[in-house]
Amino acid sequence: MTIRESLKLELILTNTAQDSDFAFENCLHTYSPCPKISAISITGLEGKSYLDQVDNFSAKNRVAQGHPDPLRSRSHLPGHDRSRQILDPKLHRKIRLDTQGSQSTVVWNPWIAKSQQMPDLGTDEYQRMVCVESGNVAKNKITLPPGKSAVLSLVITTEPLT
Repeated sequence: MTIRESLKLELILTNTAQDSDFAFENCLHTYSPCPKISAISITGLEGKSYLDQVDNFSAKNRVAQGHPDPLRSRSHLPGHDRSRQILDPKLHRKIRLDTQGSQSTVVWNPWIAKSQQMPDLGTDEYQRMVCVESGNVAKNKITLPPGKSAVLSLVITTEPLT
């Protein structure tokens, strides 16, 4: 972890086995507070299809680039090395998430029922958070041959929303 004007997280996994591959999934969880979940939007995933966990992981098509209603919370998406942004008009900020070594993005909020099962989350706190995870999950899991490494990195910066 490196902290400067931005926060850089790096996860390095190495297969130390002598004779077998190592398969795994990984994600860097970034819980971001927001005053109102229904007011934020997430950009950088336009044109991507996704799996909707709320709808039994059914495959969905993404909206077109420039659609006036960017991705709202509660989806699970494949992604690529690129930038995603959480736009928060209530706090007049943009949280930028730049990744390398990531083939998946998970956009997550526990919503009502699941948040009530989480002892560290207050009754209405699901309305004030979003998690945009970078990683490699499901069909994007990684298989490392013996002696090889995989690096997942994430740089988080904030900027004023203009």
